[in-house]
Amino acid sequence: MSPAAAKLLEFYKEEIKKESLMAAGPTLKVNEVLGSLAFIYERVRNAIDYKGEHLLRRNAIERIIKRQAWNGLPKNPRQATETLIKELVWAHYLKNNSVPYSRVEKVTQILVKYFAFLGQRPDSEWKNWFLGVASCEIEEALSAPNLDRTYVLSMYSWFKANYRWEDSFLTDQEKDIQIFLAIGRAMPKFDETMLRYHLLLTYFPEWSNSSLAFDPQLADRIFKAKETIDAELKSPVKFPLFRMIQRLTSPFIILRELINSNPDEFETILGNPEALAEKIEEICLDKYAQISQKVSTGITRSIIYIFMTKMVFAFLLEVPYELLWLKRINLLPLGINALLPPALMYLMGLTIRVPDERNTEKIVAQIKSFVYQDASGEKTPFSLAPKKQGQFLNTIFLAIYGVVFLLTFGLITMLLLKLHFNIISLAIFFIFLSLILLFGFRIRFTASEPIVTEEEGGFLGNLFDNVTLPFLSLGAWLSRGLAQFNVLMILMDFLIEAPLKSVIAVVGEWANFIKERKKEVVEVPLQS
Repeated sequence: MSPAAAKLLEFYKEEIKKESLMAAGPTLKVNEVLGSLAFIYERVRNAIDYKGEHLLRRNAIERIIKRQAWNGLPKNPRQATETLIKELVWAHYLKNNSVPYSRVEKVTQILVKYFAFLGQRPDSEWKNWFLGVASCEIEEALSAPNLDRTYVLSMYSWFKANYRWEDSFLTDQEKDIQIFLAIGRAMPKFDETMLRYHLLLTYFPEWSNSSLAFDPQLADRIFKAKETIDAELKSPVKFPLFRMIQRLTSPFIILRELINSNPDEFETILGNPEALAEKIEEICLDKYAQISQKVSTGITRSIIYIFMTKMVFAFLLEVPYELLWLKRINLLPLGINALLPPALMYLMGLTIRVPDERNTEKIVAQIKSFVYQDASGEKTPFSLAPKKQGQFLNTIFLAIYGVVFLLTFGLITMLLLKLHFNIISLAIFFIFLSLILLFGFRIRFTASEPIVTEEEGGFLGNLFDNVTLPFLSLGAWLSRGLAQFNVLMILMDFLIEAPLKSVIAVVGEWANFIKERKKEVVEVPLQS
């Protein structure tokens, strides 16, 4: 077995042992009298604020602790921790009566640590950055266990042993950081906040101590490191490196599932190449069968998001415009704008392919190259430097792309005008068509996670890429803009969520009060 694989197994066993000790003892029980309201609210909010499933709980934690610190840092961290866990239980991110008090204490220590360091920098930008990082550490503390960083480092070791980055425009240290970040983006699918947290641990390993005492010098060093960390997350090589590494992560995802699903015998399986290949094939077939379910879930969430946002646009812009200026409502544009997005999403779902046997064989080979020692020591060279093209050729390509862009939008605009679209319905059509194409390609990307073989594109595929690229570019631009300025989310967080959670908490306390009074009455012994 290779040293990297042996180290992974050793760390896995240590974490399982720690988890079994922490899981012992009494657990926190939460009153759920009106918890279903919080659960419904969370589902609606997640449908509108489109995020990956794996990010929902971490985002909820960040949202809750930011709300708690909105008017100043909480005076009682233990109470803030219990409130946080209650809200996570109500929203079904945690099972009730499953969080041991030892874990509650650990989260409290984390909040105490962050609140102590946060108090030295009152500005809102630093507070949002730091509380986002805090939500990542809290999520790890609530997980059972969380080995994402371990698997990222394992794949990092394998990649460094098998690939050689030949470009000279980055230092070796900068290359190592970008490889780590690319693997984090690709395998556990860390978002920017989670990447900040793991870079912080890389620069300051002592920060992993949840009970770390406040140190003014460390606080100053972390504050100065913030700009460095944010700059590394904006490196120009992050996208090409991610695209390269993403195709290599599937075997490590399969390996993680193999280890997690066979906790008592995974070491024996890894020690037997034939048994290892057999288990990998079983997991691959199960993953392939799940592709259609992932696509259906992603399409449903996208349609809900588009529908909810479309309704807001229709009521605020399209319908009032037509009533005030046109004195009538044109049903055809409304119908097209309402029906085209779900129909297009459905058609895109049909184009997603299931991997073949060659894909499984390639996954088996890559996992074996990690688990077992390779005596060859050969490394595959690669470069991310942009390919040099002649200025004349580059100018021609840009001109052709501009013509395609204008023709695509121009021809569709002419067709829609003949169907009596007005300027508002035209804008809504292009906005939602671009967003739905973007979401569709993201769903295809997520569903293709188990695929490591290169996809061959035919004539129709290339034609479709040429036609849809302008819409994808517009959709990506709109998505970034909406993420930075989402008024609906701000209104929901402060006008709905905060009062709703307060009412649920008060009703829960009242229910506990009544329960205790009832016990006093019923359990009082009769006087003879």
